[in-house]
Amino acid sequence: MKGYINLQAFDFFDKIYCINPPSYSDRRAKVSVDFRAGGIIDRIEWVNTPIPNDFPWQKHYKTKGEVGCTLSHINAIKKAYDDGAENVLIFEDDVQFMGSILKRLPLAIKELPDDWDFFYLGGSPCDKLEPIGEHISKVPGRFLCAHSYCVRRRSMMPFYEFAKKAMYGEWPSTMNDNSTFNFLMGTDANGYTIDPYVCRQRPGHSIIHNGRFTDYSEMLHRNWVEHGRAQ
Repeated sequence: MKGYINLQAFDFFDKIYCINPPSYSDRRAKVSVDFRAGGIIDRIEWVNTPIPNDFPWQKHYKTKGEVGCTLSHINAIKKAYDDGAENVLIFEDDVQFMGSILKRLPLAIKELPDDWDFFYLGGSPCDKLEPIGEHISKVPGRFLCAHSYCVRRRSMMPFYEFAKKAMYGEWPSTMNDNSTFNFLMGTDANGYTIDPYVCRQRPGHSIIHNGRFTDYSEMLHRNWVEHGRAQ
């Protein structure tokens, strides 16, 4: 973050949540460094949703971690709606800010069209993005890895109901990142992303993969080079 003094980049967002299971205090400590550098540490609300005992997760998910992550995402959106938020920015606890975020995020927000419903700060584009500005592209197809995205109020409850129902489907459509792009592709909601990305996933041990070490850095960057404007 050195060299950037614009700490107003996140003022656009009404609520900012970060999904973090209590057992992953090390991840909370690491991501807090980024939040503090971005000037938002005092705005972060930490979210974790326990899995209901009667939910038949084995039929719809590979691990209990996947269930908890998905529930935390959709319940965070419901909480933001109940709190009257106009939009909510949701991070996962393995998010990592890139050095350009404080400079580029305000520029992207200025270009964000009025018809937006989902706004991604990072992720994994699987189809070609459609540039509509110097810093913004439309998401016309598949877009995975929901570690940093914003949802607008008008889409909160429609997506909440859509994602709740999707949890009883077939994996991987039950996963939250699949639910987001399936919602965008199946409704008149509009998704946009800052392009190229300003958030990435920090390598580490993943709760959704039963603690297995994962590093998607190269794969995600290749996708942004192929489908977006990263170099």
